[in-house]
Amino acid sequence: MLNSDRSVREQFSAQMTKMPDLERLISRIHAGVCRPDDFVKVLEGFEQIEYTMSLLGAWGGGKGLVDRLLSSMPNLDEPLSYWKTAFDRMKAKNDRMFLPERGIEEDFDESQDRIAEIKKDLGKLLEKKKAELKCKTLKFTDIGKEIFQIEAPKSTKVPSSWRQMSAT
Repeated sequence: MLNSDRSVREQFSAQMTKMPDLERLISRIHAGVCRPDDFVKVLEGFEQIEYTMSLLGAWGGGKGLVDRLLSSMPNLDEPLSYWKTAFDRMKAKNDRMFLPERGIEEDFDESQDRIAEIKKDLGKLLEKKKAELKCKTLKFTDIGKEIFQIEAPKSTKVPSSWRQMSAT
């Protein structure tokens, strides 16, 4: 099949040169040391295999070794379709961070909802403090590990229960 049609052979060759080193990357996955950007490369590699096999299958119909290999290949559509929408690939590639899409990890979704709820409550608290102190310039700042500290101008009279964390 590959030897009989030069265009098929050239297309197959071109597709194979785009392949990442799947053997090395898969061993990293099994060892638990795979970076998110490498995991994306593995998925793209398997997508490339699926695409290449579909191209070869379109020219198939013979009884040669390649045709038998193609017919014995597992169908990768279902597992690959899951991973296409399981997480944000751009964030995994660029920021090296897995961020599951909503509906994939229930616990993660719940924690994200809780974080949003807490941030909303903090926003309400800040608005309340702005009204109490009659100061519209109050805002949250992060000072090292101390996050969501309320920053007030020096001219603002703050309650004695507040603790000063820094000053300029």
